[in-house]
Amino acid sequence: MTRGAVTLDAGQRECFLNYRAGKNLGVFGSARCGKSVLLRAVIGHATTRYGPAAVGVCSWNGSAADLIGGVTLHSLFSCGIFLGTPESFLRAPLSRTRATEKLRRLRILIVDEVFTITSGALAVFLRALRGIRPVELQALPAGGLQVVCTCLHICIVCVVVAPRRMCPFLQWGACLGHILTSCASCSPISCFTELLTVAGDPLQTLPVELSPSPTGSLVFQCLQWRSLFRGGRGAIHALSGSHRCSGDTAFGAMLERMRLGFHNQEDIDTINKTWDQFSDEKRVRMPKLKALCDSVSKYNVQQLQQLVGSVSVSNAIDELMVSPEKKADVAARLSRVAPNQVCFKVGAPIIATRRLSPSVPTGTMGVVVRLSADGVECLFKNQRVLPVPVHWEVFDQAGRVEDRRLQLPIILAWAVTIHRAQGSEMECVCIDFSLDRAWACDGLVYAAVSRVRSFGSLCVRGLTLAHVRTNPSCLAFWMSMVE
Repeated sequence: MTRGAVTLDAGQRECFLNYRAGKNLGVFGSARCGKSVLLRAVIGHATTRYGPAAVGVCSWNGSAADLIGGVTLHSLFSCGIFLGTPESFLRAPLSRTRATEKLRRLRILIVDEVFTITSGALAVFLRALRGIRPVELQALPAGGLQVVCTCLHICIVCVVVAPRRMCPFLQWGACLGHILTSCASCSPISCFTELLTVAGDPLQTLPVELSPSPTGSLVFQCLQWRSLFRGGRGAIHALSGSHRCSGDTAFGAMLERMRLGFHNQEDIDTINKTWDQFSDEKRVRMPKLKALCDSVSKYNVQQLQQLVGSVSVSNAIDELMVSPEKKADVAARLSRVAPNQVCFKVGAPIIATRRLSPSVPTGTMGVVVRLSADGVECLFKNQRVLPVPVHWEVFDQAGRVEDRRLQLPIILAWAVTIHRAQGSEMECVCIDFSLDRAWACDGLVYAAVSRVRSFGSLCVRGLTLAHVRTNPSCLAFWMSMVE
């Protein structure tokens, strides 16, 4: 089956036909299953049929959203990352008028990397969608909206235990639902949203807000998920293609074993042997992936020191809003969002940490080409860009801003973390796992080695069986689909 210039295999074609039938659609598979091709076909068809304003394309993370030409969920709903209390939200309902009208125009909503969303967040956003629908449709899971979700399926889990109180997401969701329901009852404008599409791989990356609470659980464990895809309203598909690794079937087979936890010592030895196929000179020029942020920072500083030329230093400007005893903790959390100081030289590789222009989204790799009094001029995709400082914020548990930092939205990129590289495809990659022995995280190794297409593009050493982990809940969910 061919959609314009896109050719779909049997599995992708079945998904597309379910989308055409108006069902909520969940599309899941490995990093090489052809999910992106299917998404482009669905987005292209929906845009042609309904118009660009009627198609919402989004993801939880900015980098993942940019890769599919969409926006973050928070941007789509015109809300902050931390949504505050119900009272603070209710004081400014009129400021959400444009967001309400934008959501009313939607007919299809596509959510990529859906497994980076918690159960509580999904409940909030679905409640908001129901709130803008006519009264007779508000009993439906997304107010009659057709949902298409996608994601890869092997997940990285970083657990943060939440405090024992009502989840701010659910507090805000109740308020937003009340406000939007009130707006809908006062307006003659109808909402014709039909479809929600979700996608992803629950075996690759999970949200960092996971906790033992019901609102912090995995997204596929909540009632809202079941209401979307069961009872004839939706369909879930596990794509089994291996399009990205078609040129190296042995590599593709190894990735699938690692993804499902069926790998063995022979697989680990085969991966580690890839280190010797490159010379020291070639390895120096290859992009590096590392598990820990500290390892990335140290390596980038070392490489910058070896680069000849003058240095431009960008020092952050902070606006602290907390008491002195909290200053150290807040500053440490803020440094994880944006560095206090970044140094650049001409020729240094960099990566955008915010969208710099319509054609330079978050996660785009570039290089510094000129240092001047005006700033750090960079080259991205043959486009010269002069980044300007932007604000970064950290919040307390109630959603109040604790600190605000003004810093350039670019960082050095001789090495990046595996988390930052997720979702991207790289021509080659060098990973020395022996430098990061103190970690073990579900799905992280699979996310790293699956950035390339073949053993010939992979350069790895120091990998052990202890590094490779698979989340049991995610694996059980995947097996329930394929069986």
